[in-house]
Amino acid sequence: MDIAAQLSAAAEAQRSGSWLEAECLHRAIVALAPRTAAAHHGLGNALLATGRAREAEAAFRMAVELAPASPAPRYGLSQALLAQGRYREAQAYLVSRHEIPKLAIPRPGYGGAPWTGEKLAGKRLLIFPEQGLGDQIMMARFAPRLRAAGADVTLLCHPALTEIFATLGVRVVAAEGAARFPKPDYWTTVMDLPGLMGLEGDAVSCPPYLAAAAAAVAPLGEGLHIGVVANGNPAHPNDRQRSLFGQDAARLNALPGVIHSLAQQDGRSLADVAALIAGLDLVISVDSAMAHLAGALGRPVWILVPALKTDWRWGGRGSQTTPWYGSVRLFWSAPDGAWTDTIQRVTQALQTFPQPSPGAE
Repeated sequence: MDIAAQLSAAAEAQRSGSWLEAECLHRAIVALAPRTAAAHHGLGNALLATGRAREAEAAFRMAVELAPASPAPRYGLSQALLAQGRYREAQAYLVSRHEIPKLAIPRPGYGGAPWTGEKLAGKRLLIFPEQGLGDQIMMARFAPRLRAAGADVTLLCHPALTEIFATLGVRVVAAEGAARFPKPDYWTTVMDLPGLMGLEGDAVSCPPYLAAAAAAVAPLGEGLHIGVVANGNPAHPNDRQRSLFGQDAARLNALPGVIHSLAQQDGRSLADVAALIAGLDLVISVDSAMAHLAGALGRPVWILVPALKTDWRWGGRGSQTTPWYGSVRLFWSAPDGAWTDTIQRVTQALQTFPQPSPGAE
């Protein structure tokens, strides 16, 4: 079999989610033709998908060395570095996402210069949204920090987030229609913020930074009240791994306690959902925007994290905590992506979860 055919077989294994097979095939190609950039890139993808960010970093670096003009290896390297909490170092490679059509992340054209980390005292900064609601919620924590550094901050966001973001203390504008705001001196996008701010590891931590309207938080009665999210956005590229289906979803929704659905498709505004979450004792969610919302509100939240193609923000496989949210506990799927044992661990953990006092609100 020639190298092109071997690369095709390895790519097919990757597309089908057979990551260990893809790893073996790419390693075989590297052994035969060590200057093949695509093989090192594919090996990096397989290693990253199976939770080995440091090994993936080495493979991606070799791919970047062999094909410096290609954005895909540079983007892969950024993901491996982000997974290790090396945000400042990752930033130089993360910008390559603008060169990859399928990521569809346009550069905004609102005037001003791209912010590259300059001092912001007395300057107007426009923060442009990207990716999903959860990403925007997670990165919103940095807007108050930038304001404290002296910037006049305008945070553009998905229209569903404007009301809940009102507590951030910066100018919040829905990114739709003819949005109006002061002409910026600089602009950036939300996912660039940790790197441009020079943050590393636990430096992204902060106290809860969103708040539900107190008047909207209603008492829910006695007993343990749990908010549950079994499915994320089906359009997410890793939804097959991160969402629960069939029996797994049914078991999650049948946990002991009073269960409240926090599914995004229920038609409620995020401000209404935040008010519900604020009154709950616990949220149990797959990796979804609702998990980010609960974490940003400072509510206890257990996140079910897929072991395959894990999002970089949750760190290394098996970690139970994250610097992104102090109230989060992580529950990982099995290495093959199965959820049966995970839900059993959640059920057992509920047996020792503090019960609300009778009559407590």
